[in-house]
Amino acid sequence: MERSLRALAPTVPPDALIFGFRRGLRPLMLFWVALFAFWMLGATVWLGGRPSGVDLATWLFGAAYPAYMAMTALRLSARLRDRVAVSAGGIWYLPRKAAPTFIAWGEVARIKAHDIAQRLVLADARDGTKLVLEYRLNEFSKLRDFVLDHAPPAARCPVAVPAVFRRAWIDKGIFLGVAAIFLLLAGFAWSQGRPVSSLFSILLAGLPVVAIARDPILVVITQDGVVIKYPGWERTVPFKDISGVVLANVRGGYSWAAVIVERDMEKPIRLSRLRGGSIAVHETLRSAWVSAGGRRGLGARSD
Repeated sequence: MERSLRALAPTVPPDALIFGFRRGLRPLMLFWVALFAFWMLGATVWLGGRPSGVDLATWLFGAAYPAYMAMTALRLSARLRDRVAVSAGGIWYLPRKAAPTFIAWGEVARIKAHDIAQRLVLADARDGTKLVLEYRLNEFSKLRDFVLDHAPPAARCPVAVPAVFRRAWIDKGIFLGVAAIFLLLAGFAWSQGRPVSSLFSILLAGLPVVAIARDPILVVITQDGVVIKYPGWERTVPFKDISGVVLANVRGGYSWAAVIVERDMEKPIRLSRLRGGSIAVHETLRSAWVSAGGRRGLGARSD
């Protein structure tokens, strides 16, 4: 069924908007392929030459892990030549070496933001066909806004209030890992008779602990406002104090989608990497804010 639908995909019209990946991403991905392949080859030669034999864990880290990473990077590099096209009629995924996939806007059943994986997934109501839109696409915010403006509103899947969105643990895991490294260094310095260095490492370990205390555990959207719960404390932001709700991309080493809660005379609050996805969080929060008498329209989407 899916193959027949792909074969019947309409031609991309001349006025369609085309989105592709930056040219520099493919060479970078191929560099990682070469690096992991070299790691795998070197580890295999070294481990194979050890007369005493090698345990399973060493083999997994030395050879299996870089092999897996090399294959993953190679598979991703092949997708970097794909393109996405959108027009008033629908959306096309245009792979370089396969038939295009098309979904008409009226057939989009679900739009789900997978913010950790950095991709937007559209599901077809007819047969479940999915289109994956990477956040790394050029002008992704423009593409996302076009999709949200043309797909059925129900496809954004807002959640009825009170709605609970839990924060992914990726940041806390990183912070805990950094704290553990500094504590190990502190213990090593103490064992070497260097108490000053040990104390300094303990102080450095406290920095990621502070970051964990400021990293939300969950966000609760009610009819009156937003409750943001942190480890050991929480704060409530009433809707009357909110001046806008914006869906944006926050760029750093990666491109993260975030919901920005704008407030008068106060620093905006950024909500990101919540389970359920940034689009569901944005639609739910914006809808509740407007229902409570939001003062400045619906809140623009921006990059």
